[in-house]
Amino acid sequence: MRCIRIALLAALLAAPAAAQRRDEQTYYPGSFNWAFLHRYPQAARLFNAFDYGHSVLYERLYVDAGVPLDRLERQEFEFITTDLLRRPPKFAIAEEAVAPAYTRLAWRAKQMFDWGHVLHRQI
Repeated sequence: MRCIRIALLAALLAAPAAAQRRDEQTYYPGSFNWAFLHRYPQAARLFNAFDYGHSVLYERLYVDAGVPLDRLERQEFEFITTDLLRRPPKFAIAEEAVAPAYTRLAWRAKQMFDWGHVLHRQI
């Protein structure tokens, strides 16, 4: 029975990304959810900035693997540290909007990061 499950899992993982199931989930309900964000709204905005910064870097590294380091280490870094973090967005930005190629390629990693974002916002 275990061999059958392993073979089935291997077959599912080998399927094209578009044919794979994308089991979306929702967070565990509770009165504790989002309490930190309500109490510290500026911190909530910083989470949005961090998430945006990570998404932009994933997309740049995937789409243009030969991107000059100067662009990432100077231009992107400068924007994130001198503009974005000083004026973080009020709302979370959908990762698909910032990193469309990356989220199509590595949707499982994207889901993992989404769950990390939910965890950060819940605690």
